[in-house]
Amino acid sequence: EYRGKPFVSEIIQVGVILTDASGNLVEKFSSYIRPTAHPKVTGRTTDFLKINKDAVATGMGYRDFYKIIKDIIQRFNPMFFVWGANDGFMLKSSYEVNRLEPLFAEGQIINLQQVHRQYFEVGQDIGLYNALKSYGLETGIQIHDALVDALILSHIFFQFRNALELPEKFPFKEKYEGLMHKK
Repeated sequence: EYRGKPFVSEIIQVGVILTDASGNLVEKFSSYIRPTAHPKVTGRTTDFLKINKDAVATGMGYRDFYKIIKDIIQRFNPMFFVWGANDGFMLKSSYEVNRLEPLFAEGQIINLQQVHRQYFEVGQDIGLYNALKSYGLETGIQIHDALVDALILSHIFFQFRNALELPEKFPFKEKYEGLMHKK
């Protein structure tokens, strides 16, 4: 519960990177989203994400975000890739909270983390930044920014696609496990 109300997680920041099949940037979008059910974000949330409460409070409304994503779907009919089950769950939950129809058709959202776990036979959830490092790309520090995460996810997608074309299986699991043993 949050201040006497049942707590509902909401989308408070979004980052979208849209590329063509070659990886060329077609469109990008980033914004804070004002929550609907709980208009004020908690100090715990702002501390964890290192964001300013005012940035969220002055962000766009959920319905404006919804219209932007709907427009992207209508213009490009893209596949949407997320990293982890939570992103897809949050989108689905957001429709209910805001009393809107789902935007995505079944199978239009792909959890690339799950694809990596299954394809490379990794027995645990893989962090976004560790996945990028496992492909040999440096990341810098994790900053919890939706647009930066979307850009990293785009890089991971194209690295994975390239790995699928290699004559031998890319040693992702071995590199990932090497990173985990260093810590």
